[in-house]
Amino acid sequence: MKRQVQRFLGQLLGMSPGSPLPQKARLTGAVAQPDPIPQPQVLSGNPSAASLPLVSSSDEGFTAVLWTCSPGTFRWFYRSDEIIHVLEGEVVVTPEQGGAPIEVGAGDVVLFPRDSSAVWEIKKAVRKLAMFRSNPNDPLGRLRGALTTRAD
Repeated sequence: MKRQVQRFLGQLLGMSPGSPLPQKARLTGAVAQPDPIPQPQVLSGNPSAASLPLVSSSDEGFTAVLWTCSPGTFRWFYRSDEIIHVLEGEVVVTPEQGGAPIEVGAGDVVLFPRDSSAVWEIKKAVRKLAMFRSNPNDPLGRLRGALTTRAD
């Protein structure tokens, strides 16, 4: 039974049967590396971002990273579904497809759909756990993600 559950969880997370389950990463004391926001996307201020990959499925269809950013305003493009859990900070997110601005702070969880975009106005430095899901069965989507950058 245990092996069937592991196989099911592996399929659910996109891991091959030989992948180790579970994967573990520690956020306490984790130090993210610089991951600059492309200058054309910066609207005001001087936001300084950093990220640290934590875990990912063997096909990279599911990935989790720690992301931090200092105050500033910028445009962000979502090339895959992204769920965030804000650990620290305050931000106002305005969807570019319409809708009211959303105030997001510590403890909040937000889903950003693939192919959407938003303006982030970081009021107080943000530290978040970001989880990305792409469809490994969508070769065009994966190709598009590989060929596009955040600056397009």
